[in-house]
Amino acid sequence: MAKGKRSAGPKSLQEKVDEKYAGYSGEVMGLSVPQLDQRIAQLQKTLEDAAQFQEEKNGEALKSLAAQLKDLRADYGDVKKAVALKTKYLVSLVREKGGA
Repeated sequence: MAKGKRSAGPKSLQEKVDEKYAGYSGEVMGLSVPQLDQRIAQLQKTLEDAAQFQEEKNGEALKSLAAQLKDLRADYGDVKKAVALKTKYLVSLVREKGGA
């Protein structure tokens, strides 16, 4: 047998669940079909809630980033305007004083 390989076949679904979520299979094993259906619905609701939360969180983050970007662009625009105006003024002073 190769090193690191198990002699048994692939893990069953129950083994995989037990490995990741200790005690879960034992908790749900004795439930009736309607109770299992209810658990499935609860899990799906949890997933939907998590997705909605993530979208809201991402939306807030995107709004914040957009605001920051707007501020940065405004700052750059202000600097660009200031440099252009000051440069224009300096060039006019050079011309007044007989420069090129």
